[in-house]
Amino acid sequence: MLCAILFDKRALSLRSVAFAAIIVLVIRPESLLSPGFQMSFAATVALVGVFGAIRDHEWPQKLGVFRPAMTLALSSLVAGIATGPIAAAHFNKVSHFGFLANLLAVPAMGLIVMPAAVMTAVCLPFGIEAWPLAFMRVGLEWILFLAREVSALPNAKGVVVSPPLLVLALYASGGCLLVLWKGRLRLLGALPILIAGFLWASVQRPMILVADNGALVGVMTPEGRALSREKSAGFAAESWLENNGDFHSQQEAAALWPSHGVLTLTNGVSIRHVTGKKGVAELTCSENEFLIVNAEPPKGLPCQIIGPKEFDVLSALAIEAGGKLRSAGGPGQRRLWHVKKRAPDRGSFPD
Repeated sequence: MLCAILFDKRALSLRSVAFAAIIVLVIRPESLLSPGFQMSFAATVALVGVFGAIRDHEWPQKLGVFRPAMTLALSSLVAGIATGPIAAAHFNKVSHFGFLANLLAVPAMGLIVMPAAVMTAVCLPFGIEAWPLAFMRVGLEWILFLAREVSALPNAKGVVVSPPLLVLALYASGGCLLVLWKGRLRLLGALPILIAGFLWASVQRPMILVADNGALVGVMTPEGRALSREKSAGFAAESWLENNGDFHSQQEAAALWPSHGVLTLTNGVSIRHVTGKKGVAELTCSENEFLIVNAEPPKGLPCQIIGPKEFDVLSALAIEAGGKLRSAGGPGQRRLWHVKKRAPDRGSFPD
């Protein structure tokens, strides 16, 4: 591609992007699901598609000295639109000033970092690569400085809830239709993107989440997800809060759980989480309580219970607002070599 540019030939096309993607996927097929692969190729395909569409128009030629500025602004805008939903889906964050950061960082990448990288490759066999690397460092430090300063601005980022798995597939399909199809029929690509946006906007997180073996419980409240413990099951707590689009710490989320240990839902059902054999052995409860324990509870309790026998079958689980239960150890997750077990009947889940 570099040689093509030197000979004034077209270096970037959708064919070359497809060829690069095939090489990457042949070597590392698992990269298809990685944010880096998805964002890189989404930005590249969008840029090649947009600039290919305006290549034959006359109005870019009429901009004169303003053409480089227009190119920079348009490329930053297109890349941001293409990669923004993917970044939000994977990291639950939305950058409010990403366009500004790109406007300031892209010139350094194009004028300093990339030429220095090419010169490094040329100088490496002769042992004089330190000079271009020092030049590259200046550009990289500027980009990192911009990233720190822009991210530190007030309201620089927002948070979003994790989308369903179908959202990214629809988004990618719609984007490919918009770029690859010919004629007006390419506008049909907007339909999958709109459907993806609707699905994302209407997503609802589970009302109750229970970690494997009952180590932690998270209940959705108007103030956010309340966690039953401050320190236990830290990875699960971090994942729950992140997928909710909530970047409070586990300690902050645990402060939402009532100090007396019983959290009451809007339907009047009370959720109680008790850990440890001693605490569980001394338990008493009422009929309207939903009890989650990590040790075998006393027999004859009138409340609804999830305990070790249930976790042995269900593993980690989620309970929707309507009472529907989804288990990490359900039929979709069990392996063929697992012995099928049945949870004991200790009552129904709250609806």
